[in-house]
Amino acid sequence: MGVMIRYILMTSMFIYGGLLLFFGSAFITHAYVSYDFDQFQSDHFSHKYLKVVSHKKRLPPPPPPVLNIPIHFKSPPPSPPRPPPPTPSRLDSLPLPPV
Repeated sequence: MGVMIRYILMTSMFIYGGLLLFFGSAFITHAYVSYDFDQFQSDHFSHKYLKVVSHKKRLPPPPPPVLNIPIHFKSPPPSPPRPPPPTPSRLDSLPLPPV
């Protein structure tokens, strides 16, 4: 029972630490980007330009790639011709003796 409680506590602390790390880094990144953007704006950088850029049309997605059929799906080579039937021997051509 004590091992299970220790496992639950360790797991919850690990998850809490991961969430704190994830959301903390996201907040720091957002603060850094917004600070950079505020520094970038100046008098010659008009809001009209920002509006035009933000409504830019998206390009259509690229066409799907052409499928390369693997070698093992190709048709097999033609089969070799059949050998000619055996020729009858001289013994087969002789008539059978009367019984």
